[in-house]
Amino acid sequence: MDAAFCKGTKLGVLYGLSQLILQFTFGVLFYFGTLIMRDDPAVSQLNIFYAIMAIAWAGWYAGNNFYFMPDVLAGKKSAQNLFMTLDDEDEDQKQIRLGSKMLTKAIEGNIEVKDICFKYHLTDDPILDGISLKIRKGAKIALVGPSGCGKSTLFSLLQRFYDY
Repeated sequence: MDAAFCKGTKLGVLYGLSQLILQFTFGVLFYFGTLIMRDDPAVSQLNIFYAIMAIAWAGWYAGNNFYFMPDVLAGKKSAQNLFMTLDDEDEDQKQIRLGSKMLTKAIEGNIEVKDICFKYHLTDDPILDGISLKIRKGAKIALVGPSGCGKSTLFSLLQRFYDY
């Protein structure tokens, strides 16, 4: 309970400071606006109001950009991990580099499937309907899509867990 109270107090103080800065900024803008209107009769109250609102909206939108920074940084880190995985050597490349023989026979050639149609026994709706796929030797691929679109089913078919 003590840690929650301290965190709540810190957040409350920070929120109060943010509101103080906001109100202080508006006060300064209105003060300088009155000075400009005093010194230049061509400037109207409406022009000052437009300028203050433009500054306020610009600041608000700029501040909202910082709200998304953790998501942007997480996306950057995810992209770095993806590219590291794609650039990393696979088991075949590692075995060749080390000069050792693989215990299992490697796939020699391309993988190609044409017009795969598949549905589970208890459903009438096809999971895969006319899927064709060609994978070149040594290529790294990724199948992406929403949940339930058939990615796992396609891999299971390629590994002969299901017969089609």
